[in-house]
Amino acid sequence: MPDSNVPYTLLVPRDQRPPKRGSRAFVLLFAASAVGFVYFLAHLGHTRRTTTLYPSSSTSAACSPYDQRGYLAFDAHDAHANRWTPYAAGEDSCHRPAPALGAAFVRAAWDAQVPSKRPNGAEFAQAANGPDGREWEDVSWAKGRTVLLLGDSIHRFTTKYFCEMAGEAFLELSATHPWSPAPVPKDYKTTKYTAGGRPNAATNTSWHTLDAGNEGAHGGHYCYVPGLDFLLVHVHTYGLDREDYWVHKEDRINLLAVPYLANIRATAGRGDDAPELVHVNSGMWDVVRYSHEDASAGADLETPLSAARTREYRERVRDILVATAAAFPRAALRWVTTHYPIADSGAGGNAWFFGDAKQKPKTKPDVKLLRLVELHEAALSAIEDTGDASAPEAGVLERVGVNRWGTAMRGWEKHQVDSLHPAFLPGGYLWADMMLYDLRAALGH
Repeated sequence: MPDSNVPYTLLVPRDQRPPKRGSRAFVLLFAASAVGFVYFLAHLGHTRRTTTLYPSSSTSAACSPYDQRGYLAFDAHDAHANRWTPYAAGEDSCHRPAPALGAAFVRAAWDAQVPSKRPNGAEFAQAANGPDGREWEDVSWAKGRTVLLLGDSIHRFTTKYFCEMAGEAFLELSATHPWSPAPVPKDYKTTKYTAGGRPNAATNTSWHTLDAGNEGAHGGHYCYVPGLDFLLVHVHTYGLDREDYWVHKEDRINLLAVPYLANIRATAGRGDDAPELVHVNSGMWDVVRYSHEDASAGADLETPLSAARTREYRERVRDILVATAAAFPRAALRWVTTHYPIADSGAGGNAWFFGDAKQKPKTKPDVKLLRLVELHEAALSAIEDTGDASAPEAGVLERVGVNRWGTAMRGWEKHQVDSLHPAFLPGGYLWADMMLYDLRAALGH
């Protein structure tokens, strides 16, 4: 039986795809007029920018399969069948299943250079057409690009899965790594250090052949795909609180991510535009912080978050996006929606947080879906409802798209490697496709 946690255990592209579903068009002139009038009235005193993920001068601004109502197909035996598919099927780029960019990326990289470790089941790359039955996607735009992820350990796992898909090493950005700012404390948790380059910067021939290090560390990780000269970097970040309850997120950006990328540009042959894409997420540590505070106070965790908390989180989403834009002014920005599985805390996920926090309540409560939904809505409102944004904030928010990977993953708790982190199927594979879609859009392809 194939293991959904191991990439390419059985990769046999399907010859038969699910039949397309037809759609019916209804012309409701009166209803449309009424809706339009209500929309007009609502906008007289309020500004709302519906998130446009992939704008293009030649196509509809909403023309992305990931923006359409749909479902995540799952197949434990065929990794490439794990694909987002709109319900309203069609042949245009909006409504057909999401493009097989991850598979095309791996194939192109392997064509150019043999990977360090070719996974089992790699025969798919020899097929005449892509695993979706269509012509192979052109991924030449990915050559020489750099993508940065600012997120927690869930995104560390998606980074690791991408490395394994490509057959390349998943390497730690340790405190002694040539790209690291000096000095960096072992636990990465203090703000009492300064950023700066290291005198022993790695050469272009050595930085991607270093020891793997600790794959569970809370500093950063990366992988390099030489066939496409592609670099994926993950910097671990914590919650958005202002009180430094965990670790201040702006410090992680300015004192880790910025010098990492500066050293990467100086030593790894990356251009001034690197990174071309930045993914930003925060939610796991935020919701656990609120649970931790309430459990310590003996409060009811079944209740909604207070308005003060959701306002604070919404403001901090904007703060962190503004800080990211300032740190990487040339990069395309995407807010990644939060995925946090609703699992038994005794299995290790929530229990770990409560055992490691500053105060240690006796209970280790589960995270409630209600609170995850509230934070999700607050984050989207921070980005889309710009009527109360300052001019500088509004300028940044216009640059921010939303990657809905976390939303697509809700309900998939049975497909986890533990009570917190997603398995390769479907979560890791889906994330690879969506990240590459974001990068392609950011580059205007």
